[in-house]
Amino acid sequence: VGGLLGFWTAPYFSLYIPLTYSLWWLVALVAHLFGTLSQTAWLFHALNLSLHLANACLVFLLLRMLLLLRTKDSAQPGARASGVALLAALFFALHPVQVETVAWISECKGALSLLFELLGLWSYYRRSPKYITGVCFVLAMLSKPTAIVAPAILLLVDRILLGRPLKESARLPLLLWLLLLPLVLLTKHLQ
Repeated sequence: VGGLLGFWTAPYFSLYIPLTYSLWWLVALVAHLFGTLSQTAWLFHALNLSLHLANACLVFLLLRMLLLLRTKDSAQPGARASGVALLAALFFALHPVQVETVAWISECKGALSLLFELLGLWSYYRRSPKYITGVCFVLAMLSKPTAIVAPAILLLVDRILLGRPLKESARLPLLLWLLLLPLVLLTKHLQ
């Protein structure tokens, strides 16, 4: 457990990504039950593939929801939104740029961070309590620091795709940046 606690108190290999390291620690613990790590590297690859498939499903759900929000007035928006969302999710899942995220064990941080970012966006547009979006974005930051862009993505989707007024669109992203700022400072200090 000392190793696990260490991931949360200090950077490891100059990266402060405690959630990702904790997940790897857990997979390594499970792998140790089945043999040596070299014999069970497939577990880490299976984790990356699972995260990628979950992200592709979330891309579908999020895009379908956003398209339905945008096209409330058109005839049969559900079928069209589902088709476009499915096509986009398949493109996301199969695009060659995703190869590194799935194939490289070290890129689990990107897939895990994206999972929490997509969950945060999805919960926001599902009209779930806003703190769920905040929790998801914090978990994304603890998976990979570049998740600091998640509130900006929320702002851009609100403004550009859904056409909401700036004052309404900027309120939550600004609060989320204030929430994430201590993590940014901590990450910067530790790295």
